[in-house]
Amino acid sequence: MAGTLTPDATGNFVRAGDLNGYPLWTRTDGQWSLWTDAMGFAFFLTPQPGIEPPWPDPYWLSDQDPATFPWIMDPQQDAIGTATATFPDT
Repeated sequence: MAGTLTPDATGNFVRAGDLNGYPLWTRTDGQWSLWTDAMGFAFFLTPQPGIEPPWPDPYWLSDQDPATFPWIMDPQQDAIGTATATFPDT
């Protein structure tokens, strides 16, 4: 995950299984997760996987075609900066 983000959600993500029938990735320290909603139409960068909005915490969201890379994720709540996922290992 790349970008100048507040809070800092950048770093290396690894495949951590599946969620909602789609791949789930977590940052190597376990503090952030990258995952797809149950419909496969949106993906999220959140502190906890699988909990869909609304959240009180900052997060990032993208509704672009998941087959299009890199994923560009827009800040939500009090998040700052655009997150870019170059697509973790599947």
